[in-house]
Amino acid sequence: MDKNFTSNDLVRLLYSEVTSNEAADIRQAMKSDINLREDYNEMREAFAVIPKATFSPSRNAIQNILRYSEQSPVTA
Repeated sequence: MDKNFTSNDLVRLLYSEVTSNEAADIRQAMKSDINLREDYNEMREAFAVIPKATFSPSRNAIQNILRYSEQSPVTA
């Protein structure tokens, strides 16, 4: 059965959010659909240059949380 894959499907593949069967189906479709393959390659190239976000709270935020937790009454 032929399925029309969308850009969303390609993004899910890029982020490994597809099942192994879906990944196989998408990869098979890319073998015969040059437009799908080109779209995926463009997304993969863009993904490679996107800065990877890292999150860490400021020292002040951590101190505020610790201070608040010390003042909070303990309930059981």
